[in-house]
Amino acid sequence: SGNKTNLSIVAIGGTAVVSDAVMAAAVDAAMSADALSVTIKAAPTAATAADDTGTALIDEGSGTFTLTFSDSIDATMYSTLKDALYVNGSPASIQVDTSTPPAPFITGTPAATCAAKAMLTVSLTHALKAGDRIEVRPTAKTVIGDREDKRVLSAASFTVAAAAGPSSARPTTEIVAVAQQSGNSVYVVSNLAGTGASAKVKVRRGSTTVDATSAASVASAAVAPFGHRYTFTFGSIGTDDGNAANGDETLLKAGDVVILEAGAITATASATQAETTSRGTSRTVAAAKRLAVQSILVSQVDPGVDDDPATTTVPDVRLVGAAGTNAISQLASVTAPGTTGNAVTIKAKWSGDAAGAAGNAWSVSVDAVTGIDATAKTPEIDVSVNTRNQVIRVRYMAGSPTVADLLAALNGNDDFADRFSAAAASCTTDDLKLAVTTATAEADLAGGRSSVGVTVTFNDWASAVAAGLKADVFGGLIAGYAADVTARTATEAVGLADSATTGYAVSAARFDTPYNRAHYLVTTTDPSKLPSTRSGKNTVVISTGDVTDTTASFGSGYVATGFLAQDATTSNVNETMNAGGRVNARRNNSVPVR
Repeated sequence: SGNKTNLSIVAIGGTAVVSDAVMAAAVDAAMSADALSVTIKAAPTAATAADDTGTALIDEGSGTFTLTFSDSIDATMYSTLKDALYVNGSPASIQVDTSTPPAPFITGTPAATCAAKAMLTVSLTHALKAGDRIEVRPTAKTVIGDREDKRVLSAASFTVAAAAGPSSARPTTEIVAVAQQSGNSVYVVSNLAGTGASAKVKVRRGSTTVDATSAASVASAAVAPFGHRYTFTFGSIGTDDGNAANGDETLLKAGDVVILEAGAITATASATQAETTSRGTSRTVAAAKRLAVQSILVSQVDPGVDDDPATTTVPDVRLVGAAGTNAISQLASVTAPGTTGNAVTIKAKWSGDAAGAAGNAWSVSVDAVTGIDATAKTPEIDVSVNTRNQVIRVRYMAGSPTVADLLAALNGNDDFADRFSAAAASCTTDDLKLAVTTATAEADLAGGRSSVGVTVTFNDWASAVAAGLKADVFGGLIAGYAADVTARTATEAVGLADSATTGYAVSAARFDTPYNRAHYLVTTTDPSKLPSTRSGKNTVVISTGDVTDTTASFGSGYVATGFLAQDATTSNVNETMNAGGRVNARRNNSVPVR
């Protein structure tokens, strides 16, 4: 790489023991080490107080930045490092503590660990501002590697970025208005939460135009996944024509025009959103339709969905045994006193064919060759991967291998590395000896989980979905589907723990009310329980509404309800009867999974 290296290698025994070729190879290997690098991160210091005029003040003692090194550094090098730090072209003005003599105020953990690299925090005597430039300018004297490591420290720089301001995006709007819509109301769906101005929402029927009399907004969990709902209520629209079949004149009729003037929706100001208003738009009310399922789209399988709905962090572990039951730790426990289990952790890669739930079909088999010479100085481990039967095969051939030897053998196998990675469960276990036995031990890998998103689109606006939709859709997509026994909420948009009874979990519908799409998430540890769209297995039969239903609520066959008013003569919701049919589910990469 062109970096200078301070290197000294001593060979004992002369060329009769260590040939020139072996010595040259050792020198080449030693010189291949990368230079010590450092990453700088900082943000503008926030205002912490205000003076008597209301002007924000900066806490001058709170300007800090972090240095993250690529490897361990010498804990005694603070003064050397201090001389290499610059801010805006001048030596950094670093705080000092109260010790005698004062030491630079640089704190952190110089020793790199398995979980994190060496990181230090530098506290300045002044605040950092947007545009400030921080630099590490190493010299020949900047030797801060741990112990005898004399690697050169690479230069680095960082410019403090301006804090992100609030978005100035306007609210997007979509008008939901169908003929005979109930509740003398017009609904508007927007991407932003805020307030509605009733005077700026109108309905025009012929030569008559009326304003909304009131406005209300809803920003609940039920609508938040796709947007926010605004309800604009009207009084009488036009003159009663005396035709009872038309119902109350507050009901919308086909041909009415709903008008949103500019400023009908005002987005609420926040730290991330400026107060902005919507643009003007309009929609002509369409004739009522018999609500029907138009399409069913299924996402690709995603093995990286978090299994905790309360977080948005996607974990890097998809396939790992529970503590104390990991396959490798069962089969190759270390022999050091006081150390038990979990010597090695195997993780599936997202991109491999063992990702997520698919990895649970894999197992690990470990033994030693018959008559193994445990006294051999050089340990030998054979790793093979049986892809047809999904078995990771480990066989100890000679010597007494350490955890590090096992890791090198596993990760050095191309078939293994294509699908998995192996690492020590603790930094202290690398050099521990493994217990070698000729008896074959096997254990299954577990813990992988995959998710699939399913979006059901209707031919018209729907105000809610019924249990029948979930039963129809997943009854067609999952072999042997049974109702999920675990209650799920509409906001569970990430991975869910499997039901002990069904082997999978299906979330409640995430449904924007009003909207024309319902979204579900299926999560499982069993790949056979994921929705299939293969030819011949993708047909979903949608139930039709029960024409003879005499209740004022859903009949057993309903899958959704729209916005039509109740039947004026029976008070039943028979005008929301759904059209049945057969719909072929299709794969679509745009369907959300998270």
